[in-house]
Amino acid sequence: MTYRKKCPHCKCMVENGHGEPFKHLGNPIKICPHCHRSYIDMDVIEWEYSPIYRKISYYFANNRIWICLMPSMLVGALTPGTIQISLLFAFLTFAFIFFLCSLYVKVKIKKEIPQSQKRLQNKDYVRFLQNSEYPAKKHYIK
Repeated sequence: MTYRKKCPHCKCMVENGHGEPFKHLGNPIKICPHCHRSYIDMDVIEWEYSPIYRKISYYFANNRIWICLMPSMLVGALTPGTIQISLLFAFLTFAFIFFLCSLYVKVKIKKEIPQSQKRLQNKDYVRFLQNSEYPAKKHYIK
C-alpha cells in the first residue's frame, strides 16, 4: 500500500511513501514547495492542541501496535499448555512491550510539550489551526 499527500491549493504531490504515513509531533503547518502556500498536515500532532483521541492514536501509530502484537502472538503460539495459558502469556508479553513503547512515547512527548505550549501562545497560529479545521480540544473550538 502506498500513500500520497497533495497540497490542497495546487494539488501537487508534497509527500509519498509505502504503508501508512508516520505520525509526528510538532507544528502541523507546512509550506507547499510548489505554490508556497500554507496547508495543514494531519499526520502531525500538535500535542497541547489535539483532543485525547489523537493523543491515543499517537501511542499506537508508527507501527508500535505491530511491535507489541507480533512478539505476543509468537509467545502465545510457542507457549506449551492449555489455550488459556498461551493467551495469558501472549497478553502479558503484549502488556510488557506496550509499556516499553509507552515509556518511549512519554519521553518524546515530554520534550514536545513545552514547544507546543510556546507555539500555542501565538494567537495567529491558533486561529490558523481553527480555520483549517485541525482537530482541537474543546476549549479551542470557537
